Amino acid sequence: MRTFAVVVLALLAACERSGVQFTVYIPADYGADGDPAVQLPDEVRLFIGIGDEHGAALGPDGFTDGESRSGTYWLRDPNNLPDVDRAPIGIESPATFSFGRDGDLAELGAVVAVGYTAGVPTSSAAVFHARVGDGSVYQYRMGLNGAADPRMRAMRSRVNQLEVWGANECVHIDNRRSDIQDRDHRVAYIVGSHEDRDCDGLAEGAANECNADVYLGAAPAKVPSCMFSDAAGAVCTVGVARCRDGVGDDGSCNRTRFCAPAELCVRCTDPATKWACAQDYQSVNGGGVGAYGLQCQIPAMKGAGSISQLCNPEFAAQIIPPAGTTCQDVAVKAASDPDFRDRFSLAGQGNTASVKVTAQGCTLTIAPSGTVNGTTSTLDYGALMLVALDQGRGLAVPVHVQVVPGVDADVCDTPSSCEWIAQGSSPDACVLGSI
Repeated sequence: MRTFAVVVLALLAACERSGVQFTVYIPADYGADGDPAVQLPDEVRLFIGIGDEHGAALGPDGFTDGESRSGTYWLRDPNNLPDVDRAPIGIESPATFSFGRDGDLAELGAVVAVGYTAGVPTSSAAVFHARVGDGSVYQYRMGLNGAADPRMRAMRSRVNQLEVWGANECVHIDNRRSDIQDRDHRVAYIVGSHEDRDCDGLAEGAANECNADVYLGAAPAKVPSCMFSDAAGAVCTVGVARCRDGVGDDGSCNRTRFCAPAELCVRCTDPATKWACAQDYQSVNGGGVGAYGLQCQIPAMKGAGSISQLCNPEFAAQIIPPAGTTCQDVAVKAASDPDFRDRFSLAGQGNTASVKVTAQGCTLTIAPSGTVNGTTSTLDYGALMLVALDQGRGLAVPVHVQVVPGVDADVCDTPSSCEWIAQGSSPDACVLGSI
């Protein structure tokens, strides 16, 4: 889709008479009805959105993460980008833009005329679902209305709002006039691509694109990386950094929905090791999970040399969540693991062992496998388990695994078992929302 000057339109209409024409004009009463911009525009530019419309809450330049505006966006016509940026306009001299029909394209999803005063966007008009003639030329007249730039917060309550932002010049309009005809598209956007719909030059899915809907926005990081505690020490949760567009994780630690027993934040205090400590709490606790967590024993069979093979029949264990809640999902992580998943490693020189943990409600199925290096004494390992609960919050539970080597090859001396410990330091108040 390409734009043509008025003279070309006459030739186009004479030879094929298929297309659409937009005449942008300045109404005689421009600025007389309370529009925020009273300076007459001297240039106008047409932005074309094609294809399907998409619902989204976007935050253009100047909007924070919590200020996104729900509306509709279209992708900008890529073939219209290199055309003449702006055409002159005046009270007595409207600007006309004409388009020839391009194949089977029968409709333009959104057409936004932007009026400029001394190079600054000050007015707009919009047509949605404009038909493109086949054997005829559809004509639309678009009267400009003054508009305020919403980046100026004091102007956000004014009649109309308009913003052109980003290196690729995306467009945001918020038409609040009482006479607007298409209220389904009061808030509309024309953007360069789905992947960069916030027009900050960062594609969705890139490591430094944290919030794909807000221009240079931020969002909580997806991967937990710290332990959060409040100033009073009443709240202890798994924490996440804040991820900022173009920067990545900012090094902060912010509360999440996964509540931990207070002793994890009390005993794991060194900022440099606090997160690793929480994932191996038994190591600072002399073995064991303390007052709250999952305590397990797994026997092992004697192998060759110093190697012991974990006895690997699956066995069950039970989570006891706070009253009135039930479990939805679990994920586990040892300090040596890259992320929370359905198993954790029993790390150590020469070890190949891991423990798989899955859940059906609050019933765990635990499946050990692999080998550990040691045959004479009990071996201690730690992990952290996240339990998602049905009311929206969750538990961060320390796990202690004792591997008990056996004296015989191919013989498991005792059954595997896990016990839920809840003797104190309970995160129930955090989970239930009272703190």
